[in-house]
Amino acid sequence: ELAVEQARAALADEAAGHASIKVSVSIGLARENARSPTPHDVLKAADKALYRAKKTGRNRLCSAR
Repeated sequence: ELAVEQARAALADEAAGHASIKVSVSIGLARENARSPTPHDVLKAADKALYRAKKTGRNRLCSAR
């Protein structure tokens, strides 16, 4: 999770150096576990986390619950 947050911040910082470009990076993070045992379930959990990230202010990382 830390590495993904660092990548998100680096992308936002890179874009900040260009006055005409505004970029936000929202990421939904999920992994296989008892609640998400299949690849389909993992993608579904990551998608929910992505939309939670966007809903809570964008430009952020949210992990699946």
